[in-house]
Amino acid sequence: MTIEDVSKLVMEKNPRNLKDIKALGIKVRPLGSGAYRYVYKVSRLPLVLKIPIDHPSSRKHSEEEIKVINSIKRLKKYRKLRKYLPTIYFYNPTTRIIGMEYYDTKSNPTKNAIADLLCEFIGELCPELESVSIDLHRSNIAFDSAGQIKIIDLGYFTERGRGWCS
Repeated sequence: MTIEDVSKLVMEKNPRNLKDIKALGIKVRPLGSGAYRYVYKVSRLPLVLKIPIDHPSSRKHSEEEIKVINSIKRLKKYRKLRKYLPTIYFYNPTTRIIGMEYYDTKSNPTKNAIADLLCEFIGELCPELESVSIDLHRSNIAFDSAGQIKIIDLGYFTERGRGWCS
């Protein structure tokens, strides 16, 4: 199975939960969970599935994350953040499942130091962001295979006084 195969299945069949994903023949293992989603690594692929917990606010969280990523890509004032964006392979707007590149989230002293510096520096990069509202911490920062920092959860990024869809 390829990333394209998984994408096609998720986009066409609209699975809503782990049971539905497994019924499609997609083999996954749990990576973790947060307040709004479960995260699963797809076997033998550099792909994770972010599956919303069955609640309207969880589905909204995934929708907001995609809006934030698209806004950072689109708005010139956030160009400095673009290199930190994760690769999104697909987003199902019906089920709000996100297919994202898998990144190394293992904790080590180097990663922790870099993550802490990024958390402090992000306000300098984009002062219009409210640091308390971006949920940026060690668990939401990872590295790609080339060692580039990636922010892997952008569901809480907010701009002072308004949302990201401006």
